[in-house]
Amino acid sequence: MSDAVECDSTLLADGNIDAKEFTVSSESWASIQNTSSRVHIQYGLQVSKTSVNATDDEIERVSDDVQSTLILAQEAEQSYESLQGIVVLNNQSVLLDKTSVKYYEDVIITPESATEETTWKFELLSPLSQTFTLLASDSNLLDLPGYFGARDEPGRLSLGLKANVLTPNTQYEFLVSSFRTGFSVNEQKISLTTVEKPRIILGNYATPTGTTEDTYVLSAYASYDGDFKFFFMLKDDFGFEMCVGGCQGENVVQFRLGTAGTYAVRCDVYDSLGYTLLANATGGSIVVSEELTITDLSQFGEQAEQAFLAGDHAIYQQLGADMVKHVVSLGESQSPDLDSEILANFTLGMNQVAANAVPNPIQSAGYVRMAASLASLTPDLGITFDTETLYYLVNITVSAIDRVPDNGALQVLEELLDFYDLTPELVLETYSQGTSRRRLLHEMQDSGKEVREIWLDIYEVLKNQVVLTVLKRCTCGCVEEVQTGVSSPSRISLNLRRAMMRQARNQSAIESYVNPIQGRLSPVSIKLAHFCNSEQGNQLKVDEDTVDEVRFSWCKGIFENSIKKLYFALAKTPDYIYLSQLRKNVTLSNGLVTTVIAELNGNAVEDATLPISNCYTVEMPMLRNFSDTGTSIPEEEQPRGIRLHPPKQWQEPASLALYNPIFSGLTTTVGDTASTSETEYITATVKMSSTGVLAVGTRIHWSGGLFSLEGIFLSAAEIAGVTVVIFVLVLGATISTWVVATKLIGQTGPLPPVEADFTYVERDVYGRGTALDIMEDER
Repeated sequence: MSDAVECDSTLLADGNIDAKEFTVSSESWASIQNTSSRVHIQYGLQVSKTSVNATDDEIERVSDDVQSTLILAQEAEQSYESLQGIVVLNNQSVLLDKTSVKYYEDVIITPESATEETTWKFELLSPLSQTFTLLASDSNLLDLPGYFGARDEPGRLSLGLKANVLTPNTQYEFLVSSFRTGFSVNEQKISLTTVEKPRIILGNYATPTGTTEDTYVLSAYASYDGDFKFFFMLKDDFGFEMCVGGCQGENVVQFRLGTAGTYAVRCDVYDSLGYTLLANATGGSIVVSEELTITDLSQFGEQAEQAFLAGDHAIYQQLGADMVKHVVSLGESQSPDLDSEILANFTLGMNQVAANAVPNPIQSAGYVRMAASLASLTPDLGITFDTETLYYLVNITVSAIDRVPDNGALQVLEELLDFYDLTPELVLETYSQGTSRRRLLHEMQDSGKEVREIWLDIYEVLKNQVVLTVLKRCTCGCVEEVQTGVSSPSRISLNLRRAMMRQARNQSAIESYVNPIQGRLSPVSIKLAHFCNSEQGNQLKVDEDTVDEVRFSWCKGIFENSIKKLYFALAKTPDYIYLSQLRKNVTLSNGLVTTVIAELNGNAVEDATLPISNCYTVEMPMLRNFSDTGTSIPEEEQPRGIRLHPPKQWQEPASLALYNPIFSGLTTTVGDTASTSETEYITATVKMSSTGVLAVGTRIHWSGGLFSLEGIFLSAAEIAGVTVVIFVLVLGATISTWVVATKLIGQTGPLPPVEADFTYVERDVYGRGTALDIMEDER
């Protein structure tokens, strides 16, 4: 028998000498087992007590030492089993060099065992400054199925460390303890050393000064080799920023600058997927002077066409930025019709470039930035875009986001907000001016009125893009809020310019498109969150602590009593359905409210709403003078929540089948009154079993005017019956007309001859012709 040794502290009562009993874990037993012989564990108990005698002297009494011995029987002894290995990968399943781990990538540690019965757990041994924090917080760990959480018991999951959690140039040591019933505990250590943060050095400028006809070269390099992406940014004196060289990620670029000015140089360096800005370098500038005086954009347009045909998309995009800067720098276009046509053709080409590209994240942001720059050219500058070109601008942003690989980052939020700061105002300006060309594919006639379908597309695309861009990088528990049309540099610059240049005649036409209750175009506010269980949150608010506050809350049942990754959004927008003139019903609420519960699938936002009765609640304000809620008011004139469904999808033709008012399944109550110095507001609370676009109105004004009379509402079956009757009557009338026409056709004379001054207009699929339609111009 070997000599006795003192027991490990894990076999004792953990320092609690007052405990009447204590438990020793199986892991602790396994740590002392010996396969060569039996193991004897001897426990001793001795009780001491101090008392005071009659003379106040303390007397300590000690009991006899009572001992008990436990013996691990031979058949209970356990053998030792080691792990087969520990694999370290990044999120692209690429095996990592443990001595050169990239801290800016996700790091995944996966033990491998011979059997499915083996489980394990992880512990960080060093550095000491992070041993109690790194693995203790879910915010540091990948919150995906198959990965350990901060409070998980031993299992067969991988340890996933998020990018940028590890410190650069640091050695980490992890302890992996593995367990299997009938075997002793196995412990293995694994060391990882992270790379240092790269330092970026700008190369010497080949041409620090030159003219608009010169070619410029920029270069940079990192302090060590890596799969870095280099992006060279230039900013002029007016704050206009552009990515030169096509944003390909190369460390050497060549480019030309078509407008004079001083350009500050910056190089941003990202990881290969564009998730992390690793470093940047600034310094120096390029000074450009004009070679020739340019009055219109024809020279730019010719060069852009040559670049497009040659497939040089970097030069093509650069020339677009130069054209925008040229018009803005002059204060207005010197040749409005010609410049508008050249810019429209450029936008068409830019749309094709974006639609065929597979951009990296910075290229994607560059495409959106280009669209935002074009959107800043409003009619007060002499540039007029037709509806077709406006659609191309939106489609550039759609392609820029959709065509980024699913595993790539989306670095376009700032550019998107700039784009949507400008575009709604641009649409108002464009329609108030009128255009000589019409995009028939994206317009429809409703009772003789033109429906501005682009309003529906702009705001639906805006919501989808912002939700995807924010939530794709949002970890479990995060909550963010974004706004457009409030205080962005793009909006401030635009408003200052308009204050000096907008002509008063545009105002009346613009106002006619705006909801009379809402007033001018209001900002868009969107609150977004990513929750993985019901404890992380059950409510979102926008315009918090104001009379315009809107709340969206939900019941716990949507998580189905389990850990479930769900993405939430609450958006408050102008009443874009009214703006489109698809439906002219006036809402009582200040704009529209959209609620979203979704899951992300790559670059797609997919609805994940569960149909639970009264699970979803929206509280929104409405004007008091438009919402009389007295008991004497008939029910059909009382304020009610209205779900407008289905919403329009991108590139789906507009029709009266969209945004149908739905009252069923919604319960509306009217609450307290709030007031400002000018207006009183009332809160409407709407409970429902689904999410989507929501407004508050009266049933008498929203119940589908085609099949309703005041106070009379037809059911779905009744509407179907009326539809069938109308179809039969129309069919009968058509047949009768055809019979009469065939009898009379023999009596009709030949068609009258065409007059000599008659003008034929050959039109394409969009309704564009080779000659202006005189009637269109006169209208």
